[in-house]
Amino acid sequence: MWLQTLFKKNDKSATGTIINDKRGRHGTRKNAVPDQVKQSFRDHIARMPLVDSHYVRNRTSKQYLDEQLNFPILYKLYLESMNEKHSDQVVATSRQYREIFKTDFNIDFNKPKKDQCPRCDLFKNSTETDKTKLEYEYALHIANKNVVRSLKDSDKHRAKRSDSVVTACYDLQKILNTPHSEVSVFYYKRKLATYNFTIYDMGKHKGYCYLWDETIGRKVERNK
Repeated sequence: MWLQTLFKKNDKSATGTIINDKRGRHGTRKNAVPDQVKQSFRDHIARMPLVDSHYVRNRTSKQYLDEQLNFPILYKLYLESMNEKHSDQVVATSRQYREIFKTDFNIDFNKPKKDQCPRCDLFKNSTETDKTKLEYEYALHIANKNVVRSLKDSDKHRAKRSDSVVTACYDLQKILNTPHSEVSVFYYKRKLATYNFTIYDMGKHKGYCYLWDETIGRKVERNK
C-alpha cells in the first residue's frame, strides 16, 4: 500500500521528486474553531479573579482560580454567560474550552496540598542521570531533616515536663478567600483575602491564631 501512495505522489514533471505533504495546509477545515468563539472563552476565563500560589510562589508564576471552582462549573458559567449576552453566537464545546484553558493560560484549579521542600522537589522531578549526581546531597539533606525532627521531639517532651521550657511551632494558613457562596455572580467577584497565622504550644497543647485581612497588611514571603 505504501508503494502505491509513493507512486501517486511522484511529481510527473520532475522524475524522482515527491510532491510535498499538503496535509493541514488547506483552508477548508470544517472543525476549525472560529476566532470569535475562541475569543469568547478567553474573555470569560479572563473575568475570573486569580490568586497566587500560597506555598510555592517563589518557584512558579502559575496562578489559581477560586478553590470552589472546577472545570465543569467553569464551563457551565461560560454557557450561562453566553446565553445571557450572546444568545445567537456559536459557543465553544467543552473540549475546545478545556484546550484553550490549558494552552493559553498559566492557571490551575488545585493548589498544592502541602508545602514542598525545594530540594526534595528538585530530586523527585530530576532524571535518573541527574538523580545520580544529586544522590549524596539528597541523602545528607534527609539525614539532617531526621536530626532536626528528633531534636523537635526531644524539645517537645522537655516542654511537657517543665514550665520553664516552651516549644512551639507555627505556620501561616492558606489564604482564606471570603465570602463563600455558590451563587454564580460570586465567582466573578474579587474575594477578600484573609490570613491566619497560628502558633501552637506543643507542651501545653494550646493554639493561638492571629487573623487579619489584606486591608490591614499583606503576608511576607518566606526565604527558602
